Amino acid sequence: MKLIDSIRKRHKFAPNESIGFAVSSVESLRMKEFSDDGPPPVFSGLATTATVDSDDEVVVPKGLDWTYALNFKAMYPSHMDYGIGPIAKLNNAKLSDDGWLYTAVWLKSNPMAKDFYNIARELGVMGVSIGFRTLEAGRPTQDEVKAYGPHKTTIRRADVVELSPTFMPANPDTIVAIKSGCPVLDGDQARAVERLTKTGRVSNDTYRLLTAGTRTIVVV
Repeated sequence: MKLIDSIRKRHKFAPNESIGFAVSSVESLRMKEFSDDGPPPVFSGLATTATVDSDDEVVVPKGLDWTYALNFKAMYPSHMDYGIGPIAKLNNAKLSDDGWLYTAVWLKSNPMAKDFYNIARELGVMGVSIGFRTLEAGRPTQDEVKAYGPHKTTIRRADVVELSPTFMPANPDTIVAIKSGCPVLDGDQARAVERLTKTGRVSNDTYRLLTAGTRTIVVV
């Protein structure tokens, strides 16, 4: 899996260490305006919640330690480097009743950061994904099934190693391609990114990054 390999290589984790990632809900995203003359724009939202993910796992929020990620700070697009480096910096993470709330800033020193900002504003959709190192996991207990619903695995303790901005298409059929590290946009989103590129709000480099080798999903 490309995303797992990317996280493992970047943090120099051993092959036998259990690495995973989980994508957040996108509805919680908040972003300030991106101004070339102003301070680095802040964005924030929910990083993770106690819900069953597409791998039939639950990552328990109270079992997450964010020390590593808060020291690492760098946020790569969809956990991949793509040769462009980080596009944002993690500032803070705080546990709330709804899950982990994060605050981050776009890196104005990376020109692709503004491209991702413009795409997120246009699409109205951008989530974040946590990359983590599993410390304790297993089959759910009866209490865990009662608390979170039926699922295969409960991640009870983990170190969060990085947070990553990622676009989440509306079509759940695209999850498999996202997990494999393949850029995926649904039909409306692909057309929106193409339109932004033609009007100069997204660079050709970013357009190629997001669409190279992609499976474009047409939502009927």
